[in-house]
Amino acid sequence: MTSLFTFKTLITPKIIPIFYWLGLIANAIGAFKIASMFGGVGLFAGIASFIFGFISIRIGCELLIVLFRINESLKTVETLKLSETLQDKG
Repeated sequence: MTSLFTFKTLITPKIIPIFYWLGLIANAIGAFKIASMFGGVGLFAGIASFIFGFISIRIGCELLIVLFRINESLKTVETLKLSETLQDKG
């Protein structure tokens, strides 16, 4: 619990999937509204909006996850480097 208040444990990677699914739901509702408001052309616009929105949300969430994985990898490298340094001195 104390690691939560000292920012040693990141909660954002656990929250990203929730935002992903909420984004997909909002995207589907928005695409449906676009398709229903504008008639024939709106159907094409709604489908295009859904596809573009889906891809955009997916890429955004993946980029955030990649950033957090880079952070975890850097922590691992730092830990390994520190242990090597301690072994060389000892």
